[in-house]
Amino acid sequence: MLPPDRRPLFGLILLAAVVITIDLMAAGLGVLVDRKEQPIAADRFCVYQIVRNDRALRTLFLKQPVTLAEVLGEAGIPRPEGLFSGESPVPCGCLVKIRGTDAPPIVERMTGRQLVAAGQRVDLNRSDPADLTAVPGLGPVLAQRIVDYRGSHGPFSSVEDLGRVPGIGPKKVRAFEPYLHVSGTGGEEAGRR
Repeated sequence: MLPPDRRPLFGLILLAAVVITIDLMAAGLGVLVDRKEQPIAADRFCVYQIVRNDRALRTLFLKQPVTLAEVLGEAGIPRPEGLFSGESPVPCGCLVKIRGTDAPPIVERMTGRQLVAAGQRVDLNRSDPADLTAVPGLGPVLAQRIVDYRGSHGPFSSVEDLGRVPGIGPKKVRAFEPYLHVSGTGGEEAGRR
């Protein structure tokens, strides 16, 4: 038991420890925190997530799309046999799955949740309902309505076009805008804005 004159000090130290713990969790595990502000500025980069055995090893933020050999080199992973350096660039917003030392990696599109967790925007014209639900406040019913609207009316030309989807008004468009982008017709990379 603490003496009465030390109790306020102990309470203050305990409170500081809790605040620091929560702050560290928010910094290191941004997906656990309900972010009300806009995504981080990392969305101006091309993001690649390196995964081995379903465990994220590293997330790379590069200034432009690069080849698979360059992604592996940036991540410090030895290049598997047979992977040549003259391949085309890997689109932004991709998951690179490492399978072993000799097998070539598998490249897949990142999910909406992975993109948002990495501070990237979800592509309104290429996303399925599951990807769209990664946007805070956008549930499965509204996500399906967006995909159905896109299917019957064609691709969105801007995020503001969401206002034409039944059930989405200006307030929701403003809330979703920091997390969404519209790909260009020239094959813009997924996840970049």
